[in-house]
Amino acid sequence: MPLIAKNTGGDRVEQPALEPKAYPARLVRVITLGLQPQLAWEGQKKDPIEKIDLTYELSDEFMVDANGDIQEDKPRWVSKTMPFYGLGAEKSNIARHYKGLDPTDACEGDWEKLLGMPCQVTLTKELNKKKKLTNYISDVTGPVSVKGYVQPPLVNDPTLFDVENPDIEMFNGFPAWLKERIQSHLKYNGSVLQGLLGEAPAPVANDPHVGNAAPPAPPAPDVPQ
Repeated sequence: MPLIAKNTGGDRVEQPALEPKAYPARLVRVITLGLQPQLAWEGQKKDPIEKIDLTYELSDEFMVDANGDIQEDKPRWVSKTMPFYGLGAEKSNIARHYKGLDPTDACEGDWEKLLGMPCQVTLTKELNKKKKLTNYISDVTGPVSVKGYVQPPLVNDPTLFDVENPDIEMFNGFPAWLKERIQSHLKYNGSVLQGLLGEAPAPVANDPHVGNAAPPAPPAPDVPQ
C-alpha cells in the first residue's frame, strides 16, 4: 500500500511566515524530480541536473484556518529543492541535509530509511519574488537535546516518490503544481510515468537531455510475389 501524505489539497489558506530560528522537525517526504533545467549563471548556460525535493514536518508549529485558529492536526511543512548530488559532494546542500539527519551514516545513504527521522530545521524569513515574507530552509541539524522535551511523532504518513520507479496512485494524490513539476523533467517523454498516465511519447530529435520516443515499429514482412 503506497504511503500517501494527508495534508495536500483542499482550499489553501495563506500561512504567516514563522520567525527565523531552529524548529524541531521530522523528514516527512522525499521526491525525486528527475532531470531539471538550471537557470543561467552570470550569462553562462548551465547543464540540466537531477533534482530532489525534501519536505520536513515541523513538530510544534501548526497551520491556521481562515479564522486564524490553530489546526493541531495539520503541522506546518517546509520544503527545499536542490541538486541531487552524491553524498561525496560534502559541501552540497543535499549532503548537509543528509548529515543533519544521519551524521554517522547509519542508513548508508538510503533516504527511505531517513523518513520520520527527527532533526532541527533552521528557517530564514525573506521576501520572495512576489514581495511576500516567506520561510526558507538554511540548515538541518540533529534533534533537540533538551531535558524533558519529547518530540512528537509524525502526524502525516511518510512519502517516498521515485520518478524513475513511480507509484502512479501516489502521483495521482499529489497537488497539481507538484504533478506539473515532476512532469516537466527533461526525460519525461518516453518515461515509465508517462506510460502509466496513458500518454503516448512525442517524436523528438535525439538529445542527450531529453527522453526519446518509443522505438520505431519493425518493418512489415515481405509480401509474396
